[in-house]
Amino acid sequence: MLIKDLTLYGARTGNSIRASIALEESGLSYSAETIALRRGEHKQEPFLSINRLGQVPALAITGEDGKKSVITQSNAIMLFAAENANGASLLGTTSLARAKVFERYFYFVTDVVVPSNTGFHLKGAAYPEAAQYLDIASIRNLMYANTFLQQHSYVAGDDFSIADIAAFTISLAYHNEIDWARLPEMSEWFERVSEREAVKRGLAAFR
Repeated sequence: MLIKDLTLYGARTGNSIRASIALEESGLSYSAETIALRRGEHKQEPFLSINRLGQVPALAITGEDGKKSVITQSNAIMLFAAENANGASLLGTTSLARAKVFERYFYFVTDVVVPSNTGFHLKGAAYPEAAQYLDIASIRNLMYANTFLQQHSYVAGDDFSIADIAAFTISLAYHNEIDWARLPEMSEWFERVSEREAVKRGLAAFR
């Protein structure tokens, strides 16, 4: 796809930051627009004309032919960025490597992020015990990822991938609740990913 313009609308949320880091790592040129969630900008125009669901992130795409498209799910934005990356692959360079990237990517998205998000909503709905149970499950599954790093530099092998982005952002969310002393390989990985220039830029994309 020939791209003329990319604009990522988001906020300082895990979903938005996953998308911004993926775009930074892809080498694609884009602009970031902060949506003020506390002021309800995501539920008002002009943002609702971009995403009627009123959720961030949303990636507005203008092609060289002038056609406009919008992608509204963070995981879809990550895949779009990876598929259109300039330079290093974020998806693996062989069919087996790609399968391993997706295996680990979906592990973090489904076994760690989903229960975490569900727990967040349960807290808001005044179900603290259920929320705590899901947080414990998320952290347990996240800490298991230390085994992924005992023979490799990154969670899906020796190359950085979208799986690392998913793992890093949820690790950031639970950083103060993780017993890092028990996870030497994962601790080293977290610091290594934190020092990537594209990751730093992605973390700073939204005000």
